[in-house]
Amino acid sequence: MVDPAGDIAVLAVPYAGATAVVREYGDALQGKVIIDITNPVSPDFQGFVTPDGSSGVQEIAKAAPAGAHVV
Repeated sequence: MVDPAGDIAVLAVPYAGATAVVREYGDALQGKVIIDITNPVSPDFQGFVTPDGSSGVQEIAKAAPAGAHVV
C-alpha cells in the first residue's frame, strides 16, 4: 500500500468497498480532500444501498479521519 501524496485523494473504487479503502488508509488521509466518485446504487439500479436519510458521501465520511474532507 502506498500512502496518497498531495492534498487531494480521488476515491475511484466500487462503492461496496469504499469505506474499507478509506479505513485502510486511515491517518494517511488526515487533512486531505477526498473526492468521492462512487455510485451507491443497487445491483439492479432500482435504488440506493445507503441507509435511509444518508448518502454515499456521508457514509464514507464516517470512515474517514476527522480532519479529512469528503466531497
